[in-house]
Amino acid sequence: MPLFPQDLEARIGFAPVRAQIATLALCELGRRGVLESAFSTDPRAIAQRLDLLHEFKELLMFHPEFPREGYLDFTPNLKVLLSSQERFTPGELVALHDSLVTIEAIVAFFAQDGCEYPALRELTSTALVPEGVCRQIERLVDQNGVVRDSASPALQKIRRAIYDRQGQISRIMAQLLRQGQQQGLIDESAQIQMRDGKPVLPVPAGSKRQFQALELGRSATGQTVYLQPYEALEAQNEIANLQHQESEEIARILSEFTDTLRPHHEALKGCYALLGQVDTLRAKALFALQVGGSRPILADEPTLHLRSATHPLLVQALATQGKKPVPLDLNLDGEERILVISGPNAGGKSVALKTAATAVYMAQCGFLPLAGENSEISVFQDIFVDIGDAQSMESDLSTYSSHLLAMRYFTEHAGARSLCLIDELGSGTEPTAGGAIAETVLENLARSHCLGIVTTHFANLKHCAEQTEGLVNGAMRFDTRNLRPLYSLDQGMPGSSFPFEIARKMGLPREFIARAEALAGREYISLERQLHEAANQKKLWSQRRQEADALYAQVATLKANLDKAMAELAEQRRQIVRQAKDEASRIVRESNRVVERTIREIRESAADREKTKAARGALQEFQSALLKQPVDEGAPEVTSKQASVPGDALAGGDFVRIVGTTSTGQIVSATPKRAVVAIGQVMTTVPIDRLERISGAEFRKTDRSQRQQSSLAVDSLRQRRLNFHSDFDVRGMRGEEALQEVQDHIDDALMVGVQHLRILHGKGDGILRARIRELLRSLPTVESFADESEQLGGAGVTIVKLR
Repeated sequence: MPLFPQDLEARIGFAPVRAQIATLALCELGRRGVLESAFSTDPRAIAQRLDLLHEFKELLMFHPEFPREGYLDFTPNLKVLLSSQERFTPGELVALHDSLVTIEAIVAFFAQDGCEYPALRELTSTALVPEGVCRQIERLVDQNGVVRDSASPALQKIRRAIYDRQGQISRIMAQLLRQGQQQGLIDESAQIQMRDGKPVLPVPAGSKRQFQALELGRSATGQTVYLQPYEALEAQNEIANLQHQESEEIARILSEFTDTLRPHHEALKGCYALLGQVDTLRAKALFALQVGGSRPILADEPTLHLRSATHPLLVQALATQGKKPVPLDLNLDGEERILVISGPNAGGKSVALKTAATAVYMAQCGFLPLAGENSEISVFQDIFVDIGDAQSMESDLSTYSSHLLAMRYFTEHAGARSLCLIDELGSGTEPTAGGAIAETVLENLARSHCLGIVTTHFANLKHCAEQTEGLVNGAMRFDTRNLRPLYSLDQGMPGSSFPFEIARKMGLPREFIARAEALAGREYISLERQLHEAANQKKLWSQRRQEADALYAQVATLKANLDKAMAELAEQRRQIVRQAKDEASRIVRESNRVVERTIREIRESAADREKTKAARGALQEFQSALLKQPVDEGAPEVTSKQASVPGDALAGGDFVRIVGTTSTGQIVSATPKRAVVAIGQVMTTVPIDRLERISGAEFRKTDRSQRQQSSLAVDSLRQRRLNFHSDFDVRGMRGEEALQEVQDHIDDALMVGVQHLRILHGKGDGILRARIRELLRSLPTVESFADESEQLGGAGVTIVKLR
């Protein structure tokens, strides 16, 4: 079975929460919907339920005018339509009218143009209230459930006759009352009264015989009798007959109207099914607003990343004291699958366990868990829980035996899509044996690749978590100075139970504590110290690895920039050479033309001295003009430093600068054409003609500057990498603000070396999504982008891949 044990809701503390949410429903349909919201393992169905609930939460925040009246469960009354012998009563028609008006208002609200809630719009689009039903009910009955006189001509005629007879009786009774009072037979203050729906005269018992009337009753003292005069009997009998006709006509009208509704039985059932869904969503969303529930991201791979998660009961309990709970952050994925939490008693271990279990269970039951919107939860096929005392008197099982049965079930059924939550693993028996069995269970769960959380006090389980792949330690933080729990989880570090410190705080005698420490021995204290040292070393190496990754990324960036600069310089050089060759070709062509013309003129002048002299003079003027042409200012000036000087060749050990840059380094090896230069920690090959020799002092000065800049850059990059999140949310931002956030996030991603991003922009009317994608198309650093999968947000999330 996907849930273990059967009373899982009670074990994790969600049963009373579900009951609270049910009380927020407006009708029985909604209450039943909340109580019957079952655990699902279908990612698509879960995503759809959470989308509906998220939209309804926003609706309650921004649309207080949404219908809140007329929610009632009319489905039992619809059975009347299945029997031709039954009909609706006037009161039932009033209830039918009021609820159908509410359903029509709900459907109309989501059908209007520009609706911001696509999931809710789709949900309500299939509901069809039979046309004209509400108007027909209004024509037949009033709000008090009385059939109107105008319901039919026959009913109107009957009631007019009844009113006439009632007027006639009233006149007769008024006349007899006045006569009796004038004759002193009836008290002056007496009034006409009603007995069994009939008007009567209150007459003293002694005067009874003075009236020709039928006695209909006496007062409690017997001194007053109530008489109906014979003169009014005939009219009263006519009224009784008319009232019978009235009842028959009303029954005919109601039966006729009920018959018109019988073909719409299924449509009406659908309408009330929708009303129940809306009431259920309303109750859930209202609770989420009260306690801070949010829609998490549904992950494809087995994942449990909780951000600022809390338990609903704890939130409510602390709210009465004016306090807030310490939120829980934890990360479980393919590398760190099972979290082993240790720490002192009453430090929050069990609360963390129940908080994680409740968050996952609520999401898969269609409730918004109390966790940040950036939390990621995958869909689990199984949730196995062993929390609390499971002692069974009926089965003759001790607490420890019940725990062992649960462990056997977990190890037999846990898989990669299971979530196992175990409180105080191995407790309840002799510590050595219990710890050994617990370690075996933990190793087995690690091999099953399930995700899980285990709480313990056993040191061997902490040690197992440090050495076993897929396991990770976690500690509930503790203020050792004031000896009080901080209720905050520190993942990656084993916790301590602090038994001796707490014993001191509780006032146990010093000699008791000293004796206990002696009995525990050095091995216990040494093991605790070794665990903490191992965890500290692990954390240190993790930090150093992150620093190395950041430094590598920085060096790669510097190398890329250097390669780019050198490529630009090479291109520049090629352009200069090409321009020089073009200019030389032009000069040669022009020179040839002038020389040829000079020779021709000399030949034509037959060696005439004056003409020859003039031709030579023209040739010399052309040569002088060439020498006087200005040098192209765009071409770089080649100095003696930059030129390759024979006899002064660069060699290994020389300090050099790359021409046209501020980058300096030392030659490691050199050939006549190329040299291998060490620039900081990077080795690069540079053409000899692009290097210039510098002094050692100048090299040291620039090297220090480069080191300082590199250190600052690495620190900045390290900080950026630690704070960077590939998922970011722009919902609620204005257009320009959202576009700037996307641009900034892409820049940061390129800097820290992240290639994939997820932008949460919501669906809405699609304008924000379109503008973001237009920006992405214009960025050369973006390789591709697409919609997220439907179960993880669909068109409301854009996945971006950077180059």
